[in-house]
Amino acid sequence: MPRAVANIVAENPDAEISVVSPGAHADVSQAVRTGEADIGLVYEYAGLLPPLDVGLERTPLLSEEMVVLGRDQGPSGMRESIREFRNEPWVSGSRGSVRDSVLGSVCETAGFVPHVVHRNDDLDVIRGFVNQGLGIALVPILALGIDRTIRLYRLNEVAARRQVLLVSRTTDRNPLVDIAISAFRSAAKDFLDWTLTAFGVTFETPMLSVPPEVEPS
Repeated sequence: MPRAVANIVAENPDAEISVVSPGAHADVSQAVRTGEADIGLVYEYAGLLPPLDVGLERTPLLSEEMVVLGRDQGPSGMRESIREFRNEPWVSGSRGSVRDSVLGSVCETAGFVPHVVHRNDDLDVIRGFVNQGLGIALVPILALGIDRTIRLYRLNEVAARRQVLLVSRTTDRNPLVDIAISAFRSAAKDFLDWTLTAFGVTFETPMLSVPPEVEPS
């Protein structure tokens, strides 16, 4: 987001650009629907997209893998399955949160129940717990951060994916909307290239994908 916004501001110095964080998916959609915002950035896990309000459209931005972050589980790199971490303590979101539900679901599919020892909904805090060796975590690629004392474990059997989408009004004629969508796409492509060498490990394929054609739906 910061890179996309910086590009929008640089190319449109006379425009009034403002970023706010209203909260959950429903709050973002509501802000766009009422005109409080022109465009919203939302996340959906496991490919589950709730219905949009009338008058809104979503533009797919990227699809990212969920990976495991740890500290003492060996060098960063590929692992076969999340089952390899079944005996580890986990750090997850609060009970009933989307992040906690995703972890429970993918572990259940893999045949085990994760032993969650710490819960927090702030990804920076979650990374901090991992950094201190207090547990491992399942996170989307965009949440990796730059802490190289943490290890990254990419799964051959991808446990889950997170979709990142932009939401806008179908009747919005603000020319900055299309400019913003283009800027976000460009920032996503830059990040895609970075994932090939994330955490000092070279991967054959990136850990996220960007739609070749982005069309509102």
